[in-house]
Amino acid sequence: WAVGTIAYELMSEQGNPFYRSASTGAILRNTSYTDTDLPPLDDAVPPVISRLVHDLLARNPNQRPSAEVAATVCQLFLWAPTSWLNPLHTRALPSSSEILQWLL
Repeated sequence: WAVGTIAYELMSEQGNPFYRSASTGAILRNTSYTDTDLPPLDDAVPPVISRLVHDLLARNPNQRPSAEVAATVCQLFLWAPTSWLNPLHTRALPSSSEILQWLL
């Protein structure tokens, strides 16, 4: 959860929603917020990363990705072909053989 708050602060012009500062108006309490209370990240943040940050901030710890899964998502974002992660791309998800070819 703490990594999610830091990532949110780094990727948002609004600042950390759990910390009151000059740039943030309302403050979310870590004991009572709901997942829908989280303001969206800036449009410049790739959708894959935005989703990861929001998943890291899930109130229910059982719904948060593990460190291993979060690291894998970041690795895929950095190194996988951009067509795999582009939400505007109409192509289907890559097949198992395409993924294996890429990994080898």
